[in-house]
Amino acid sequence: MRQLFIEEWIQRNIKTIPDSSTILLRESISSYKANAYRAAIVMAWIAFLNIIKERLIIINSPPEATGLTKENWLGIKKDLENERKWDDTVLNLLLRKNKTPFMISEEDQEMIRYWRDIRNICAHGKRYTIHNFHVEAFWQFLIDFTEHRLKIYGEVESILPDVIEVYKAFGINSPDFKRYLQEVLDRLAPNNIHEFLEKFEMWLSQNVYSEEIAEYRFLEFLATIYDITNNPEFKDHHEVLLKYINENPKITPEMFITYHPQSFEEIVSTNQEGIIPKIINKLKENRIGEKEFSVFLYLLKYPCLDETTKERLSKEFSRRVSDNILSVLDQIISDDHSIEYKLLIRYRFLEHLKDTVLSAVLDYPTDFWYANNRSELSVWIIKVFGLEQDFVKKIVELFSKDNYPYEVARALKKYFATNLDDWKKFKEIAIKNLGYTEKDLKNLKINPKYSKSNLE
Repeated sequence: MRQLFIEEWIQRNIKTIPDSSTILLRESISSYKANAYRAAIVMAWIAFLNIIKERLIIINSPPEATGLTKENWLGIKKDLENERKWDDTVLNLLLRKNKTPFMISEEDQEMIRYWRDIRNICAHGKRYTIHNFHVEAFWQFLIDFTEHRLKIYGEVESILPDVIEVYKAFGINSPDFKRYLQEVLDRLAPNNIHEFLEKFEMWLSQNVYSEEIAEYRFLEFLATIYDITNNPEFKDHHEVLLKYINENPKITPEMFITYHPQSFEEIVSTNQEGIIPKIINKLKENRIGEKEFSVFLYLLKYPCLDETTKERLSKEFSRRVSDNILSVLDQIISDDHSIEYKLLIRYRFLEHLKDTVLSAVLDYPTDFWYANNRSELSVWIIKVFGLEQDFVKKIVELFSKDNYPYEVARALKKYFATNLDDWKKFKEIAIKNLGYTEKDLKNLKINPKYSKSNLE
């Protein structure tokens, strides 16, 4: 039998809803299924007020901008803890026009009055007939109001100081902090996520020396919350987070994707503002590391990107790859059945990479800084493609000169020193195919036996 929507909501928010409210809502559901609709609304009404009470009771100080003094707040909290007064106290605060901790519209106050009257009819009236649709309508109001429209001054402020202290003590990557943050999200209503993130970002910007570092730390924080909420238990929190990322003017969707590539498909699917060109432009701003390369692979997978653009990207990105992603490439080419490997082959990325080494690393004159940042890439290309004649020719021409990229020479010399069969093959190609002599190769800077240079 299909679950009622209220049952699905309880299951999805089981960690957020107070245990006492969960019990009351399940009694409401049992009454509904037994056609006892009056009892169903009475139980759900108590659960509704109790959810709000539990969110209020954790606030220690009178919220700012409410007109409530410390004495007022202590009195309210005392009444909230009184079994005979708590429900009237919550209702009174909800319906007040001032000196209330709630940010609430007149329309919502009218709806609360309406459902209070229905609850009173259910408890005391006899003439008015209560139907199943009344119960379902109140359940829907309870969900919409507590999840999306109920805002409490000071609720985020009461949580944030502890979050900051734990963050400072353990750091974002600590399992202890991640567990603690999950507990915080268990208690934090979805409609408070936006304010919570804004205030944490503000704290970082005011307490971290560099704006760039503060931005990076906030991306870490967002990514951690993204991973925690990316499951059915936190579905509503996750939707609010996605909205925040898509609408944030500072931490843009393309910036978040570049930092957290696993979010690519979801962020792109929820963003209608031509995000793909923005992602491509963002990648062009950064050096290509492991995360950027992951985003590049997602772009090659993306079905709505045309083939010509993918071909162009493959060629462009091959020129921006350096030694720091070789471990990623090794992992990809180790499995020639993987989607990633097939994409690199389809869009000729490895061929483009070889051309980059030939034309920009080993060609003379070359940008030595650019070449030295790709010293291991030159060795990697030999391992993947073998010793081809044009490759040997470029190496001999470059490393016969007095000026050359030292790191590239060092990497190649080390490789040939430990792979003498390849050095023998290199010499054979150079002498037999290209017309060089033993004497020419003896003074080659990548010769394993060459020692008259700073390479030693």
